[in-house]
Amino acid sequence: MKKLPILFGLLVCITSAFSQSDSIDVKLRKIAVEKDDNIRIDLINDLYSISESNPELDMQNAQKLLLQSQKNKDQIAEAMAMAEIGYGY
Repeated sequence: MKKLPILFGLLVCITSAFSQSDSIDVKLRKIAVEKDDNIRIDLINDLYSISESNPELDMQNAQKLLLQSQKNKDQIAEAMAMAEIGYGY
């Protein structure tokens, strides 16, 4: 009977250890909604820190950001997306 609480505790630890971060679409929505330039720049930097080890995924995320920034006429996000695409190449 003492093993049941220990098993339950381990199960809780395992499920929290493998939680995934927000998807790219959620982060793009947060970037689009944010009005403060400094916070928006931080959100964009967080977007690229996820896929730092995978340049192909990084460029795909940057292309999505580029399309969104052109649609919203956001010059800061557009410049950062183009810089990230260039960095990925």
